[in-house]
Amino acid sequence: MSDEGARRALLAVLEEVVGEGFLDDLPANASIYFDLELESLELITLLELLLERFGIEPDVLNDRGGLDVGKLECLTLDALLLHIQATKAHRSG
Repeated sequence: MSDEGARRALLAVLEEVVGEGFLDDLPANASIYFDLELESLELITLLELLLERFGIEPDVLNDRGGLDVGKLECLTLDALLLHIQATKAHRSG
């Protein structure tokens, strides 16, 4: 998947959580926590969709390189995209 394809796929997942049109003017360095202002249940839904769609492994014990809600809310969209791409590269490499 190309960088642009991965970005479009990520934005599609985010739109499922926040609704259409909300992401139109969102910059790449937007914060998941501060700019998207997701509620706890929305963060959990987003994490579940990321795990399902991109194969990102959960990190329930915070002892691996996976993703949990605490880590997710600290990321920007660009950082999340890099995490997705690194996960895909690791799985295919």
